Amino acid sequence: MSHRKAWVASVALVIVSLLVSCSIGPALPLRSDMPTQGLENVVTYKLTGPAGTEKEVNVAETRGVNDNSPVLAEQTIFGKLSGSKTQDTLITLPDGTVVRALGMNKIKRFAGLTSYMTLEPATYTATDAMGNSFCGVKVRLDFNRNLAQYADPEQRDFQSLWYYDAPCTKDREGNIKLDLDHAKRRAIIMNEVWQYRLLFGFTNLGHSVTIVGGSAFDALQPRWWERFNYPNTMSDAVGAADLMAKVVNDLSTSQMQWLEFSASEKAAILTKFPQ
Repeated sequence: MSHRKAWVASVALVIVSLLVSCSIGPALPLRSDMPTQGLENVVTYKLTGPAGTEKEVNVAETRGVNDNSPVLAEQTIFGKLSGSKTQDTLITLPDGTVVRALGMNKIKRFAGLTSYMTLEPATYTATDAMGNSFCGVKVRLDFNRNLAQYADPEQRDFQSLWYYDAPCTKDREGNIKLDLDHAKRRAIIMNEVWQYRLLFGFTNLGHSVTIVGGSAFDALQPRWWERFNYPNTMSDAVGAADLMAKVVNDLSTSQMQWLEFSASEKAAILTKFPQ
């Protein structure tokens, strides 16, 4: 009998709460959606194709809300194919003109049966409303030793991002051409990687530095990211990986660790990596 009374009391309390909330508004701590006051833009996402597969296409669209026009203002399309990823951004100007503001294409390649090295060069072009274009290259180079490479004391695990500015020209038809031969290195972001197994996964720990300038890196000519291991040159992915391994070793043993390079090692790197 006591259980039935408790159940009846609970139902009655719910009914009273609903009646009161209908009469006095959102004063009670009941769930309600956020107001739209102050909102300026709304972004909607549309995913086509199975997520995480080569058929995946993700589209993000930005439109105005409230006082701002709901006409499509920006559309960003993320595409994925076998071994590559793409990104395109289209902006609609107030006069209705659609500008292809950004285009990016990233190609992913692996080295070795164990995929101990990953190379992801991405080229991109950005265009403003006046038609001026800016082009560049971002290269991701990661190295994770396999079992045999752990025996080599000169090899170190690392993650790196290489940023280049590339001159580009536009012809009368509007086609843009990148001059990768004269790409200029802007900076390198490099992470030292220490891997150890934690339960059923791996955890990475290490230092991180941003390198601007440095004559040692001039040994790598532009377009090195187009080759894995090219004969008679160090301007390839293997040469870049060897150079970064020496950089990690030098930063780890310098007088001010991970704050400066040792002067002696600078000369050694230049000697071992001729133009």
